[in-house]
Amino acid sequence: MNQGRDNMHKVTRQLNKRFSAGIFTGLLISILSTQAMASGANNISIKSVQPFHFFYTRIETEKHQLADKIKTKAMDMSVKLAKRSNAKIDGPLILSYRSGEQQSKQLIAADIGFPVSKRTKRLPPYKYRKAKAFDCASLTFTGKAAQLEQQWQQLYRFSREQQLNLNGESRMLLLSGEADGNIHVELQLGIIKAAAQKKEHHLSTGSITARL
Repeated sequence: MNQGRDNMHKVTRQLNKRFSAGIFTGLLISILSTQAMASGANNISIKSVQPFHFFYTRIETEKHQLADKIKTKAMDMSVKLAKRSNAKIDGPLILSYRSGEQQSKQLIAADIGFPVSKRTKRLPPYKYRKAKAFDCASLTFTGKAAQLEQQWQQLYRFSREQQLNLNGESRMLLLSGEADGNIHVELQLGIIKAAAQKKEHHLSTGSITARL
């Protein structure tokens, strides 16, 4: 019993650190910043994210309620995992959204959840899925939340300059909150790699010679 309580306290302390004040302000700024491009993309890299076990829930909320919604859901997910699953949190909180699902400027539709150590059962309203491999342009940022929109702009400009095709998914990883009010996040803009694009094109024209 005491061990379970200690684990709960540990989870809560970790979440309090991760969800410090600046994180949520930054989410409000960044989640819909899918437009204008700005300069400076020399700190961006192309990377491949391996598949992972994803424990998550779907949220649809108004923009001004997003921060509170994320904090509430993340805390509740962590408690349910600690109490009712053998799977452990295995990485930072991830917010994943698809540009085509943002039908309103006032509303957000997204999946929010944690990578976990292994497959786990559904714990309604929370679900499990195996997240697929994900190629992306990645930017890690430490600084003020107000600068997040500019960081997203850099990713979009980079994608244009490199003539990358976007796959429609974007992710934000909340790495930590800093004591001085800064935030530490990784922004990931999903792309379709050239080889995959070539294969897709050949398949659409009936070719049987397409290869990865």
